[in-house]
Amino acid sequence: MANNNQSNQNEQGQGGTGLADRASDLKDRAGELLQGGIDAVKNNPGTTAAVIGGVAAAAAAVMNKDKIVETAGALRDKVSGSSNSDSSSKA
Repeated sequence: MANNNQSNQNEQGQGGTGLADRASDLKDRAGELLQGGIDAVKNNPGTTAAVIGGVAAAAAAVMNKDKIVETAGALRDKVSGSSNSDSSSKA
C-alpha cells in the first residue's frame, strides 16, 4: 500500500490528474448529461410519455408475475390433486 500512495503522490506532484480534477470533470459531465436529458424530454413529450408508459407496463408485469405464478401453481396443484383422487377412487 505504501507504494501505491507514493506513486499517487508522485503522479500528482508531476502534473498528473488529481482526484479533485477528476471529480470536477465527472461533475461537469454529469451536469451536461442531465441537461441533455431535460432538453430531450422538453423537445419530445410524446416519446417521453411512451417511454414512461413502457416502464410502467414493465413494472406492472413484474409485479403481477408473482400472482400469475402463484395462480398457475394453485391450478397445477388442483389438477394434480383431482387426478390423484380419480386414480385412487378407480383402484
